[in-house]
Amino acid sequence: VEKQLVYLPFPVSVVSRHQITSKPMRNKLNLLMISFHFPPIASSSGFLRCLKFAEYLDKETLNVSVLTATQNAYEQVDDGNHQLLEKRDYSLHRALALDASRQLSIRGKYFGFLTWPDKWSSWIQFGLLKSLYLALRKKVDVIWITFPIPSAFVIGLVLAKITRKPLILDLRDPIGQHQ
Repeated sequence: VEKQLVYLPFPVSVVSRHQITSKPMRNKLNLLMISFHFPPIASSSGFLRCLKFAEYLDKETLNVSVLTATQNAYEQVDDGNHQLLEKRDYSLHRALALDASRQLSIRGKYFGFLTWPDKWSSWIQFGLLKSLYLALRKKVDVIWITFPIPSAFVIGLVLAKITRKPLILDLRDPIGQHQ
């Protein structure tokens, strides 16, 4: 069997298509990107990395889908960032995420277990269900996560274990900053 190499513009330089899927080769690989930070968030510039990857990845070789959190999870939203999503050539999906300190608190108090591994831990359940649905529906070949938000890592890791698909980790910042 002849192995064909696919060059991905990720920190990982070369991935063999045979390692990614044992099914008959399709023209394009299906990539699922999981990122908490995505427009219209205004509190972080980290969204630009995932946004630009999704925009500039080679669409002749990749079908890109992005899974992110619902807008209510973000403390600050910039309505001007909505224009960044108008001319997209990738599919965008959102899963419910609640900020424990704002949306699950009573008079500013909340249970500590609601913030493990971070204050958006509710995103894990909903994100995992949505990502599993997307992985099956879109026949995902590769899962790519960007974080320092640990919930994104948990979603991607569990999804990769369930689907037995390769997982690409994009570590932007040290994880300890967000504890």
